[in-house]
Amino acid sequence: MDNDKSVPLGSLLLSDTSLEALVKVLARGHIGMAIASDEGGRFFSSYAMAEQNAVRTAGTLSQLWDAGATSLHRAGEPGRDPVEVSVRGQRLSMSIQVQPGLFRSFVAMREMHEQGLFARMLCADPPTRIGTRYHRRLPPEAYRGLEPFVQRVEQLLHASPPVPAAAATAPPRRKLPLTQDACAVICDLANEVELDLAPGRGLEHLTGFGSRVSEHATRLAAVVALFDDPALQVIDADRARIGVQLARFYMSEADRATRAAIDRVQGDAETLLEDLERLFAAAPPAERVFTPRALVRRKGRGWNTERIRAALGRLGEHGFVHPVAGTVRVGGHATEEAWWIDLP
Repeated sequence: MDNDKSVPLGSLLLSDTSLEALVKVLARGHIGMAIASDEGGRFFSSYAMAEQNAVRTAGTLSQLWDAGATSLHRAGEPGRDPVEVSVRGQRLSMSIQVQPGLFRSFVAMREMHEQGLFARMLCADPPTRIGTRYHRRLPPEAYRGLEPFVQRVEQLLHASPPVPAAAATAPPRRKLPLTQDACAVICDLANEVELDLAPGRGLEHLTGFGSRVSEHATRLAAVVALFDDPALQVIDADRARIGVQLARFYMSEADRATRAAIDRVQGDAETLLEDLERLFAAAPPAERVFTPRALVRRKGRGWNTERIRAALGRLGEHGFVHPVAGTVRVGGHATEEAWWIDLP
């Protein structure tokens, strides 16, 4: 895709892409792009989400979510200055289905929270239905409720795009204001959640998502409004209430996923501490130094550097391990990421 300048303008649906290719295609004037996959492992194991690129990817995707604007510098041709590629106003959507284990690893990634990407995503992790998925014949009336929805989706898919496909630039942003009553509905949600984000309250571990829940509710209300009628000019209170209801659902899912990740990190920390105590039981204090990568090799399948770092962070909070400042040699190799374990 990077070398194909004949890609037609318009919406693009991708299952996997690099960050550079994503920004480049948006910069050509595409009105929007969607990354969608029912095999999310392809995206989470892609180059863009590799350990050395995860922070940059999360930051860029967060920028696109905020304002549809970002930029990156690319090396120019030999003898020429680097080239800046900028995007402003284009829209990016993501719909990723992923296995539960990969999803929980994503939730546990510190970069996704520090860069705010998790707070900008609407995640759902429903309980498994395995063991209850029996085949049975349904009466015809069971499908009648789906017919209007399917017809509406087909109408929207066949509708003309907001600008001609050959347009060279993104269309001006359409404003969809809230009515005064709708604004009050959204503000009530924001104030209620803000109280629960305070230290010691029930959502103190969810400050990122909670701080954006009112924006999530507004966006969801806009989706509902435009699904009903693409020509609507305002979001009324009824649709705002639907947006709030949906935002509450996604907040409860984010809460549940984050709590599960916290529990996992705690379990990992306890397991890792036992391993470190056995490994360095007879070592003098000066030799109780190790690296996360060495622990990944020791722990084996199912453990990666991010999982080790999360567990070490938890142990560090309680004084069991401490990061070593500067460059040190561990196992004959120089490293700037080393830890020391404090044993009695």
